[in-house]
Amino acid sequence: MGNRYSQISIEERCELARLQAAGTSIRQIAASLDRA
Repeated sequence: MGNRYSQISIEERCELARLQAAGTSIRQIAASLDRA
């Protein structure tokens, strides 16, 4: 019943960096990457 974790891909890392640079909130970034 534990949580399942997976590492993020290089594409997700690039998207995350782009969204952070644009000032997107962490919650919005997680939702856009289906990690919320």
